[in-house]
Amino acid sequence: MVLKQNLFILGSEGVIGSKICSYFEKEYNIFKYDYLLGHDFTNEQIVENIFQENSCYGLINLYALNEHVGISKQAQSYEDFDIEQMKKILSVNVVSLFNVCRTFCKHNSYGSVINFSSIYGLRPPNNNLYEGKDMKSISYSVSKSSVIPLTQYFAKNMPNGDYRFNVIAPGGVFNSQNKDFVEKYSSKVPLKRMCYPVDLIEPIRFLLSKGSSYVNGIVLPVDGGFSL
Repeated sequence: MVLKQNLFILGSEGVIGSKICSYFEKEYNIFKYDYLLGHDFTNEQIVENIFQENSCYGLINLYALNEHVGISKQAQSYEDFDIEQMKKILSVNVVSLFNVCRTFCKHNSYGSVINFSSIYGLRPPNNNLYEGKDMKSISYSVSKSSVIPLTQYFAKNMPNGDYRFNVIAPGGVFNSQNKDFVEKYSSKVPLKRMCYPVDLIEPIRFLLSKGSSYVNGIVLPVDGGFSL
């Protein structure tokens, strides 16, 4: 009998995270971590405890603070943008991610790490697609862009060859948005639809598998061609 490897999913309770947990539960021992479960990833001791308690082969970091979490002023112009809000988003999306990655390496001698960026980490958002409070924040785009060099830093500079760090950059994920937005967004995608969580399963499976044992430091857009 082959023992299942441990897969840590940080951001397990979100639209994408919950689907990943259910799809991979037969292949891995799933460990769920999320702010909604009491895990504040900006707290260094909480992060230390997460990795100290169990070994981890696969780590998926898809948590992020964005315009749908907490109080947002992102519909305002850049002139009125709240600097404290930007600091908070960068603290969660970049600084805490760095700490999560280094703490993973501290407690594990090998493994595959998948960090989630976004299409808006590859190119700036076109706010003509959005309205009012749904407009995309500059801090979200900057923070998700920063995920890429952060991940590649670990991919290139770890002292042994037993870690792999890669990035997935998903397109806009369907989550019961209104019909007008779905049609407007889909018109910008060569495949003419939004991303569904299931579209991310096989890319994740590949990056976790032995089949990607020589894949390190890549950015994989899963966006239907939106970023072209």
